[in-house]
Amino acid sequence: PLLRLARGTIVNIASIGGRIASPFMSPYNGSKFALEALSHSLRHELKPWGIEVVAVEPGSIATPIWDKAGETATGTVAAMPAEGRRLYGAQLERFREMLRETAKAGIPPEKVAKVIHKAISSDRPKPRYLVGIDAKIAAGLHGLLSDRGFDRRLARRTNSASVAGEEGSMLSRRHWAARCRSTNEPRSALTAGSCVAARRPWPSSPAAFSTRTTTSGSSIFSPDSHMAAA
Repeated sequence: PLLRLARGTIVNIASIGGRIASPFMSPYNGSKFALEALSHSLRHELKPWGIEVVAVEPGSIATPIWDKAGETATGTVAAMPAEGRRLYGAQLERFREMLRETAKAGIPPEKVAKVIHKAISSDRPKPRYLVGIDAKIAAGLHGLLSDRGFDRRLARRTNSASVAGEEGSMLSRRHWAARCRSTNEPRSALTAGSCVAARRPWPSSPAAFSTRTTTSGSSIFSPDSHMAAA
């Protein structure tokens, strides 16, 4: 009632992580994506009463969060079985390096406080406020690049494209397609280890991947798996 009377402003502390997700941060990113959606929805719901809803989106801020995340990553690696370390060890080590780099680049929390004050003092605040050069650059690149282009840039930074071992090397499905075509095995599903026998030949064109109808009448829509069908 007081908010309606004063036509006040609600400020939610989101993050650039509510726009862009990073490897091994899905719980954090998921919560911030949800907060962005909540802010967006609530802004529409409260508009009839003149109540503003703002999402403040900081980048790296100098707080203990980075030390805590580093400790968690170290504990995760220590508790992993050998197979887990083989598959994810390189990525997690790079993740820990990124945490240290991010902590060093963090801006003072007071800068976020100033943005919050600006939002609640304005008669017409912006729906979102990015805080920090890193957040603004990341948001700008995310808007300019395609999803795959941004993914490639993120993969180079996080080392997620160079994991050792065949299963963990992030090889593209084209590799397995070429592998299947180069063997004399009957070909169907593209799997990481083998080409599963099928009664149909390899499709001669990309269009042939679009639909495969089974004897039950259902269709498989997947360019990644040429499933066996009668």
